[in-house]
Amino acid sequence: MDDHPGPFQFTTRQDNTSVSIGVPWTAVFAEVDEHDEVTEVIGDPADRWEQETGISVRVLPQPQLGVYSLLLIGLRIRYRNTDDGKVREQDAYVYLTEAILESYRVKRVFPDIERNTQCQSQSPLGKFLKQSTLPYKQVWRLQVRLRNHDFLDAYLFNNRTFGDQSATMERIRGYLKTHDVLTLYLRTSGSPEQSLNNLREYIQRDRDVNPYDAWYPAGQNVHILSAKNCQSPERRPRVEYMTRTNYLWWSDYATILEYSIVSENDESVRAIAALENQEIPLRLVTLPDT
Repeated sequence: MDDHPGPFQFTTRQDNTSVSIGVPWTAVFAEVDEHDEVTEVIGDPADRWEQETGISVRVLPQPQLGVYSLLLIGLRIRYRNTDDGKVREQDAYVYLTEAILESYRVKRVFPDIERNTQCQSQSPLGKFLKQSTLPYKQVWRLQVRLRNHDFLDAYLFNNRTFGDQSATMERIRGYLKTHDVLTLYLRTSGSPEQSLNNLREYIQRDRDVNPYDAWYPAGQNVHILSAKNCQSPERRPRVEYMTRTNYLWWSDYATILEYSIVSENDESVRAIAALENQEIPLRLVTLPDT
């Protein structure tokens, strides 16, 4: 993705930065019974497409500065259109911020005793585990407890259909809307614990102090920018966040869009000011008529 203009910049994974964005983990949703046994797996468990169509699930922690941190659940929907028979793709996302995310816990399940009972089976979870037999692959179970189901999403909770994947999409929508605890199995190349623990600290920070408040004068409850309350460039908060193409709510929209416009204007003003005291030689050339 392209970086968002203005002060909001995508931060790549670097050891010397406080915010790092890693590689999304391959995942599947799991339905569990009262004994905590998996009864159904939702999503395509393959790392790569084994069939023409399917829905793959990815999970990515996004600790951020200056805006809300979140746990991102992404879907890549590859479906055959019922009108023309063509295979098409669409991405959809759910953003779990502090307002929705109550808590989570993660446990390593493979390689572990669960390998013996599940990996030999032909169930969807067995297939997911068997694809993790390479030495650098691990499987973890992530359980996410929700505060509510007021999801912030993109292209997910709507009336759109997805051809031969419409039924699976409805199953995923229903799963998210009816479960207070989401169970996901993650396939990773290393432990996700550090990334998830890091995100937990950022989520708690967001609960303690609204990160958008720092962009506005103290005591201003409504996040609306004006000429009187605009922070000077040197007083603006430090921001590191994952570039995205949509806004999560009003404060997100107002702050990112408004300060991006202000920042672009600041750059233009600085560029013009730098030219004011310079002598720029000009040479005029007369071109003969032809």
